[in-house]
Amino acid sequence: YSLDDAKSLYLLLRSMPFDKRAQLKGRLRLAYDLYEMAEITRLFIEQVSEQPVSKEWSPTGEPTTAWVGRVYGSQPKFGEPKFLREVARHFGVDPGFRVEWLVEGETEEGFILRYAERLGANINEFVSIRNFGGDGAFRKKQKAIDEGLAAAKEQQCFVTLTFDDDSPGTRTRAQELVDAGLVNMRFVLNKPDFELQNFNVGQLVAVVIKWASELKTPIQMDEHCLVRETENRIEQKQENFQKSLNSVLHLRNEQFKLSKGTEWGNRLADYSSDNAENDPVSDAYSEQALSKIERQVCFVLRNSEPFINYPGSIERLDFTSLEIK
Repeated sequence: YSLDDAKSLYLLLRSMPFDKRAQLKGRLRLAYDLYEMAEITRLFIEQVSEQPVSKEWSPTGEPTTAWVGRVYGSQPKFGEPKFLREVARHFGVDPGFRVEWLVEGETEEGFILRYAERLGANINEFVSIRNFGGDGAFRKKQKAIDEGLAAAKEQQCFVTLTFDDDSPGTRTRAQELVDAGLVNMRFVLNKPDFELQNFNVGQLVAVVIKWASELKTPIQMDEHCLVRETENRIEQKQENFQKSLNSVLHLRNEQFKLSKGTEWGNRLADYSSDNAENDPVSDAYSEQALSKIERQVCFVLRNSEPFINYPGSIERLDFTSLEIK
């Protein structure tokens, strides 16, 4: 241990394949040769005496191996892929994704990517976002979702979800996935849909009017009238925002038609970010100020990439409104 000039990297170096570790030089190479000899000796004594022997890989001098569990979440099993992943993550050299994020469709994906970008993060560097293609995906694509979750578990990824709560069995199935250990991060089930869970109709209409104007198809209806008629249709017809809005616009012979997708998600993210940044209150990123999807983005970023320079108030967010214990 006294020869080891890389004590802080002990578990990382001991987890490397032998042929790679053999490239070490000088005192460091000698230290790791001695570690190897100690391991062989311990294994021999344990086999002969049939009694456990204090592990040679505890260079901290502690009498037990509990420190490893506290630091890495598991006991060292050198050479095993699962332990290698935990060690690599601890030292910040894991090349794989930390989080698998399954989402309903392009709107959700577009929002997440843009909102994270506005927070100063390239979320694609450490989060794999899997888009399942639109309305009803959680119900219609169960097999594909289950396969994605199983693969994520094998890769030791944390898993979160953003789907619409659009059928009676949605929450039951989500709980089953949690109980099976396939979903292990706080997630969001949007009820009745992504737009109406995270925005009110007035906010959504404001984004639509600005978009229509930029596309040279300005909406002639008075904004307050459009909000009121859309709200009435949602309530009476039990339709989602997109369908209700387009029905109202069609009846009023407006040229613009809302299409959900990446651009729509981007615009909603810009609207949310602009409001937070322009809020004169210093603690704009607060539980009261943010929608569920905004808090979920902040939650994933905060728990998977600690080096982002967030607005300070994000560190104090309460995430209890998201699903899962």
